[in-house]
Amino acid sequence: MARRKRPWGVRWIRLAASAIALIVSITACGPPPSVEVRSGAARSSPAGQLLLATGDSGSLYSAADGKRSVGAVQPFELSPDGLSALGARSQSEATGITRTTELVIVETTSLEEKAIVVAGDREAVGPAQWSPDGSRIAYRLTTYDVDPSEVHPGERLTEAICVRSISRSENRCFHPPGRVYSFDWFPDGNGLLIAGPGGDPVLHLDVETGRAEAVISPKGDDALRVELSRLGYGEPDQFVLPQWSPSGRYIAVLVSLRGGSQMYVPVVLTSAGTFVSVGEASGEFPRTTPVEVDAHVLLAHRDL
Repeated sequence: MARRKRPWGVRWIRLAASAIALIVSITACGPPPSVEVRSGAARSSPAGQLLLATGDSGSLYSAADGKRSVGAVQPFELSPDGLSALGARSQSEATGITRTTELVIVETTSLEEKAIVVAGDREAVGPAQWSPDGSRIAYRLTTYDVDPSEVHPGERLTEAICVRSISRSENRCFHPPGRVYSFDWFPDGNGLLIAGPGGDPVLHLDVETGRAEAVISPKGDDALRVELSRLGYGEPDQFVLPQWSPSGRYIAVLVSLRGGSQMYVPVVLTSAGTFVSVGEASGEFPRTTPVEVDAHVLLAHRDL
């Protein structure tokens, strides 16, 4: 069977309706650590509620109220307290692109909707993610070099990462080097893990100072490359959707591969980007979102 074409750049992958966790077996140098690798759902979904995306709309499921529509809003995730859903509205331009024009919050009880970020004529906003305490959101801001309603922008654009305070309506944007494909909040809410194309390092952005520091080099560390070569998987080509562990001590990431027998493999690294463990590789892109380290389900008997 022919191998599927590798995605040009992985953006934001919605949680599949099945919400099945992706559990990988761990192959490590020495005794295996205790790691669960699961799908990238909201980090701590409130009990009795589930938010699912269906095309450009979403549905909220709860034990008390059953299924309710959140309208023509593309949902991202529930707030940590379960009282609000974060989502976006989009519009199609005559040039053929679809531009995300608003970030909105939908109250889960009343379904009342409020726009919190509105894009300019040459801008697009999203994806977006709640901070761990629900007081802020982080989102990507894309600025086109041309008017996208008149000229297809192609790759003529710049990207920033912005942080919006919910209560104070304050907005602050940062311009890390390179592109912004995905991001993930540090557990204490003071930083973001930012990933771009394969030629860019994965960065840790301090949202208080604006300082960006490389934590994963474009090709990973020597130990990771040696292990992938030993397994015949090839070499790292891109680090896709990296995510912090709840403790902030580890990073889980889906590694795009080239030159070997596989296309993708989930990997666990330390917060400094050094190799810990590698999971089960795949010849195609997984249908669920990739990996997030979680200490609640143990695959072995040695704590990380």
